[in-house]
Amino acid sequence: MRHKVLAITLGDPGGIGPEVTLKAIRHFKQYAPLILIGSLSNLEHLNKQLNTRFKFQPIQSGQLKHGFKFQKNIVPVLDVKIPGKNPKFAFGKVSAVNGLMAIEAVKEGVNLCLSGAADALVTAPINKAAIQKILPNFDGHTEFLKRRTGAKRVAMMFSAGRLRMSLVTMHLPLKDVSKALKQGQIREKIELTYDALKNLFAIPRPRIGVSALNPHGSEFGDEENRIIAPAVKACSRRMPNLFGPIPGDEIFRELWEGKWDAVIAMYHDQGLAPFKMVAFRTGVNLTLGLPFVRTSPDHGTAFDIAYQNKADHRPMLSAMGLALKLANKKK
Repeated sequence: MRHKVLAITLGDPGGIGPEVTLKAIRHFKQYAPLILIGSLSNLEHLNKQLNTRFKFQPIQSGQLKHGFKFQKNIVPVLDVKIPGKNPKFAFGKVSAVNGLMAIEAVKEGVNLCLSGAADALVTAPINKAAIQKILPNFDGHTEFLKRRTGAKRVAMMFSAGRLRMSLVTMHLPLKDVSKALKQGQIREKIELTYDALKNLFAIPRPRIGVSALNPHGSEFGDEENRIIAPAVKACSRRMPNLFGPIPGDEIFRELWEGKWDAVIAMYHDQGLAPFKMVAFRTGVNLTLGLPFVRTSPDHGTAFDIAYQNKADHRPMLSAMGLALKLANKKK
């Protein structure tokens, strides 16, 4: 039986992505062929600094389409080259070169997964401001992957063991959230979450709680009765264990106590503030709706500690473990 292949993009080369990737590989106990995508010279520098002692094999993307032979103890690296005379990335700060290298690696990773050369994509952190120096309209990994793959709909789910939470709106100012909420959008996130729980996490009858938007639910606003409740009702015909809207100060306690297999949060900080409080070291960002599994550690580039051997590899290790687990289950 063929082993599932993980493609791992190294993220912004000036951040902690390359470091946590090498550390995570060193501690990865499961077997899966790995393909690293990023700067080979950067990896070789860190290999010495961290004393990880990996052997790297430079490869071209075309090699992976013709029965590439993975070898134990040798890590293939798809070396990202960018135009220009010896362009240098910047350590620990935002730069256009960093952004270009990071986004080119993501493109290569998507291509590998779409071609079948890799089964899952694990992405180290990027810096949005760096990429916006070369792609001004760039709005994040998730949105970029949606466009790049042609996915019709996507959702951000955050997972840590039995704790799972999906977002309805993503990167919006708080003042715009109420205006952005639509019944169809809420139904879409509920459906993607339900399908992921069944088909990826192998939960036969998923229990999903949908959060309210306002304090105490409809006591302080009308979005619950006007938008959220009708969306929940429409989905409940297919999902008997779907409930909501539930006030935000109740639903996350219920998730923690095991009442729900996942919750749906209306906006970014409503969901991520409690999630990161309990799962900052192990939380994984999972993109639902893509034609392949994609995970990422739930943290940023941490420029302030880059290349100081201070970065915690556990979130990256969790992202790799979840990617492999879900790739093995994906139908």
